[in-house]
Amino acid sequence: MAPRLSRDTLPQIVGDTDNSAASSADSKIGIVHLGWGGFARAHIGTILNDLPAAAKQEWGVSAISMRSPTIRDQLAPQDGLYTVTERRAEGDKTQVVDVVKETMVAPEERERVVARLANPDTKMVSMTITQKGYITQEPGADATMHSMVTEAIKRRKEAGVAPLAVVCLDNIQSNGDFTKKTLVDYAAQTDPELASYIEQNVAFPNTMVDRITPKPKSDDLDVLADRIGVRDEAAVAAEPYRQLVIEKTPDSVAMPPLGDVAGVKIVDDVKPFEAAKIKMLNGAHMMMGATGRVAGFMTVDECMADEDMGAFAKRFMSEVAATIDPIPGTNMQVYADDLADRFSNPRMSDDVDRLANDTSKKVHPRLFDALTDSLKKGTPNDALAVAAAGWVRFVSGEAPGHATPKSDGDVVGMTDKGRAYVVNDPIAEKLQAAARANPGNPDKLFEAVGLNLGDYGAEGKAMRRKIVTALETMNKDSSLSAIRSVTMRLDQLPVPVVPEADRGVDAPKAGPDNRPQPRPGS
Repeated sequence: MAPRLSRDTLPQIVGDTDNSAASSADSKIGIVHLGWGGFARAHIGTILNDLPAAAKQEWGVSAISMRSPTIRDQLAPQDGLYTVTERRAEGDKTQVVDVVKETMVAPEERERVVARLANPDTKMVSMTITQKGYITQEPGADATMHSMVTEAIKRRKEAGVAPLAVVCLDNIQSNGDFTKKTLVDYAAQTDPELASYIEQNVAFPNTMVDRITPKPKSDDLDVLADRIGVRDEAAVAAEPYRQLVIEKTPDSVAMPPLGDVAGVKIVDDVKPFEAAKIKMLNGAHMMMGATGRVAGFMTVDECMADEDMGAFAKRFMSEVAATIDPIPGTNMQVYADDLADRFSNPRMSDDVDRLANDTSKKVHPRLFDALTDSLKKGTPNDALAVAAAGWVRFVSGEAPGHATPKSDGDVVGMTDKGRAYVVNDPIAEKLQAAARANPGNPDKLFEAVGLNLGDYGAEGKAMRRKIVTALETMNKDSSLSAIRSVTMRLDQLPVPVVPEADRGVDAPKAGPDNRPQPRPGS
């Protein structure tokens, strides 16, 4: 059996595993991170691991589990070391990450956690605790983010120590503003003076995070141990891509030099980047979860590998990119091309079923906002229309030539290939009833989710006709037939607006000469 990963066994690692960033064990702890799960290890953990060597000595991590002792029990015998394996089409690449200098379990060691947060060496508390972790608790709740962070801020204030920077890394819009409000509201219940101090003195930069970390498989640890020669019980896998966009903080706020790390952007305002991610990454995901699913595809990489669906996804993202206002330093077509590369990675193999959950809550920000923006701006929108029709077809669940099976509990639909799927949505019955009320007419379904194309004048009427035409093709023939009607044509490709200062920089990876051509007769 392979020996356990630790500082003593680092020399026994074999293969092309990168352990060059492993440093001494006596680094200062500058960051307390709440919720050191798989995403945190693959995202902020690797970013901190890539800091310059001198900076790493000042910004070690105290990794806090908010519930179970599992991560402590995994990392403590490994001296805090763990590996992140990037799943690449050409072969996996593994890196040893050495940033964790201590681990604690909040429910068991609350006082130690608060003391670490209050320690003058600690400059920042970051967190990935999921949206549920931000629900404001009643005063006196024990090992919650609210109780521990507010108590630590109070101790620092009373001791004359500079306040912490509070950095939310959860996938929540305006997450810094959101975290600030929850902490201020919590403190105000018992200590209005502390609440005022937090509001006026503590930095809560908004952030945007992005890295896909697939759910581990049962044999992943065994496979890794066979490949690298040591066993890592805290190993995680991730895609090669990694992004952190974080707002600037005042010079008085101590922060790690994140701007020195690849994949990190320090900006004045995160919101445009959030909007771009929601429309393009999340929008393309939802499109493949709905339109791709009814066409019969099971995973994202299957969608991208198909000649028609892959070309359609690229067309869709280019149309969405054209609706986004210019972002300085960012070429949206490059971003679209990067997304296409990420989606095409067969080593990630993301299930499309997961991407079409709760679409009633997501369809506006992820699809309809881009669609209506295209109407306002006059940008191409043929693929957006087909995607909207695909969502209607997905919700209705009716496939040409296939009877929809009965189900006792779930709301179900049929793919074009005759396979059943579940419409997983809190109002699934209402949506399906609206979609089936008048087959081929999307008005009732759109009304159910608050979209009225009539509000957009002649352009809205033209869009409705496009959607109805695509839906008619889907209902009579197949979803792929509707997709082929708008498969990418070079002379019709929308061009995103690029800020003048950024033109000529970061040219798109896929130019007009090497984009997929439509099939003859498509």
